[in-house]
Amino acid sequence: MEKAPALAGLALAVCGSLAGCAGEPGRYPSFAIPQSADPDNQGGRVSGTLSPAFDTALVDPAELAPPLPEQLGARIAALAEAGEQAQRAFDRASDDASRLVAAARGTDTTSERWMRAQVALADLTSYRSQTRLALADVDSIAASAEVVALDDPSAAAIMAAQSRLSAYVTQQSQRLAELYSVLEL
Repeated sequence: MEKAPALAGLALAVCGSLAGCAGEPGRYPSFAIPQSADPDNQGGRVSGTLSPAFDTALVDPAELAPPLPEQLGARIAALAEAGEQAQRAFDRASDDASRLVAAARGTDTTSERWMRAQVALADLTSYRSQTRLALADVDSIAASAEVVALDDPSAAAIMAAQSRLSAYVTQQSQRLAELYSVLEL
């Protein structure tokens, strides 16, 4: 029985809000689409051109590229070594993770075995992230080098580091996918 007063109040509010639509023309703005005598400008559409407020001259991409690091060869070697270290750590941790994941297979997600397996997988993911970071830095240098058309021996080192680190990331991702599939995640 209490719904009737609420519905009556709602009906009154709706009728009150629609009352403005029934008023005299010109008092309220019309929702009708204005018609134009110009057939290309039906519906009140505006046409024209816009002039940019800044100089649109083409900028040399080399000016926008981040600067290449000092001692480029040493930086590439350091990033490649960082990726190598992360790969070695991943390989060492992968054996333990495999054992822990196998032991956790089919156990409850609140069991100690399950939790240990999750920690081992998180460690592997961390090592993969380290490899990805090294690869991202090498990729950034490669992009800068392409823009400035690097013609020195560092270009070959950049491409070699990219290739090797990319292969590591792919291998690590595949290994993680295999281990996660054992736990049916």
